[in-house]
Amino acid sequence: KNGADKGASDQIWHGARNLFRNQPNRQFALGVKLVATRMTLIYIDRSGVLVSSSFDIHQDPISFLRVVVGMCYAEDKYLGYDSSVKLDKCGVGKASLNGRKYDVVDVVYTESGIFGRGTVCFKVTSENQGLTYGGKDAWVDVSRAQKEVEILKKLNKLNIPTIPEIV
Repeated sequence: KNGADKGASDQIWHGARNLFRNQPNRQFALGVKLVATRMTLIYIDRSGVLVSSSFDIHQDPISFLRVVVGMCYAEDKYLGYDSSVKLDKCGVGKASLNGRKYDVVDVVYTESGIFGRGTVCFKVTSENQGLTYGGKDAWVDVSRAQKEVEILKKLNKLNIPTIPEIV
């Protein structure tokens, strides 16, 4: 890689890390690298990275316009936001799970790295009852044999009062 190409890649990595750290409702990040006349698209999520082949924006102006217009007008869910959690700049907002609606009062914990589970913990209240709960969102690797949800469901059947209830 030449210096400009590496510098652009580094900027995308730093930007993605900042997005995941500061936007708790972020599922993935999109990067557009433009070095001289070559454009490359980059998709980063908790499990890895996808990098497109690059193209010359002068030789393929239609693809260039598709990228620019797509990034400007795409819905939030196509830009990496979790549509089940809507937050303002202060981390306050709304969340929904299995048809139940919650008010997000606070973001209690956010995992700072790009790769891994991306665990985020929220303080939430139910819209109808006003009860306070802890909400947890995480990137789940479906290939794992024992998933946390399955374990907690088994424990919930034992009616142990100190075990969090799966909603």
